[in-house]
Amino acid sequence: MHLRTSQPKASVARPRHRVAAYSALAWLVLAGMVPPAMAYAEAPVSNAPKLRFLTPDAVQIASVISAAPAPGSAVDQLDNGVLRLQQSNRSVEDCARAAAEVVHSLDNFFGPARGPLTAAEVSRLDPLFSQLVGEIKFFSNQGKGIWHRPRPYDEDRTLVPCVEKESTFAYPSGHATVSKAFAQILSKAFPERAQAFQVAADHVAIDRVISGLHHPSDVLAGQTLGVVIGIALLQNSKFSAALDAVAKAP
Repeated sequence: MHLRTSQPKASVARPRHRVAAYSALAWLVLAGMVPPAMAYAEAPVSNAPKLRFLTPDAVQIASVISAAPAPGSAVDQLDNGVLRLQQSNRSVEDCARAAAEVVHSLDNFFGPARGPLTAAEVSRLDPLFSQLVGEIKFFSNQGKGIWHRPRPYDEDRTLVPCVEKESTFAYPSGHATVSKAFAQILSKAFPERAQAFQVAADHVAIDRVISGLHHPSDVLAGQTLGVVIGIALLQNSKFSAALDAVAKAP
């Protein structure tokens, strides 16, 4: 599909073609096609960045998410079928929205342009959440280092992303991991908006599929990992105190 050449505008409207991607993700789970976790060695942590809250071994990646689907496997073929469908149906607005979410940030994922947080809340919470991005991605990057799954466009040249390509491995999705971990934390801090935070995180994850940067199973694994990391952070007394200090601030 050739996208229109006019300058795209960001859109806050829900994408028209999310249903197919969501259905595929649900089908993977319900059909039991995602293989069980395999006994892979954990990625080395000797060069781990300085983590403020969690220890490098706080989350055991290979025990949390399944092994990445093998090239040509049933799951991999289903992934690519969903990606081709999204590529045929995505709009300029879809791609502009996905491009606006490329940088991991509280505002891009949950700010007033497309999420449940107000500008004042983003301003108050962002210093803490900005520190979490690297900490959360430390764990998703471990998974990328274990399984080395290629990006969709590196595996199948007919799949063309509509935002800038990334050179890192695909599995699990860092965006899905970070947005879901953020959603877990925000749901605890503002329980009356818990559903809205979870939906916003789902939108970020599915936009990675719509844009062609990730397979559906990449984002499913990322979301699973994000839930576990979010829970680990909430159970950390140092982080809980830091969150309470900013969440309850006037």
